[in-house]
Amino acid sequence: MTHLLLYTTDENIVNNASIAASRDCEVVFDLEEVLSYLPTEVMLLVALNERMQQAQIESLIEKEYPIILLSNLPTSEEALAWFALGVKGYLNLYANEERIRQAIDAVQSGSIWLGQSVMQALITQATSQPKRSESWKKQVTEREEETLKLVMLGLSNMEIAESMHISERTVKAHISHLLEKFSVKDRLALVLCIQNWQDEN
Repeated sequence: MTHLLLYTTDENIVNNASIAASRDCEVVFDLEEVLSYLPTEVMLLVALNERMQQAQIESLIEKEYPIILLSNLPTSEEALAWFALGVKGYLNLYANEERIRQAIDAVQSGSIWLGQSVMQALITQATSQPKRSESWKKQVTEREEETLKLVMLGLSNMEIAESMHISERTVKAHISHLLEKFSVKDRLALVLCIQNWQDEN
């Protein structure tokens, strides 16, 4: 099983982050201790704070550590900036443990965790731009189109399954087919692909 690490430079974070109380989560304060693990051995939660340098996180991204950022003041702008650099997930530092676990499961399955606020920011950004072509719909089945619309609303696999009255396994299959059809590697890239779709695609 992947070792779960919470990396922070602020000891007060331990009292506030619900995941820190988890029995299988190890809290570390030293970057060198994080680097003692191979990227394939850990799932890394990084609690952002004023004393943490961006360069520290970028160095971990460059070494291909799977990173979920926990921000005490999350914004869609900050999230999109970090996703562009290569993090796999982003959510509120004070999110409950169940929500954090959902993010961890998503990243471990090879996806990314956007959260509804980030996805909504993307949607708002798209709707403020000139209307895009919807010719992409010709490439998908009716159920795949329905799945994609729910993905673009920021719903998790579980929430999509409940909305469509299907199993999570079927949702994952639909998303896998969509990623393959549009030649993208994750949900964020899929959403951006559809938002910026042009007929020459």
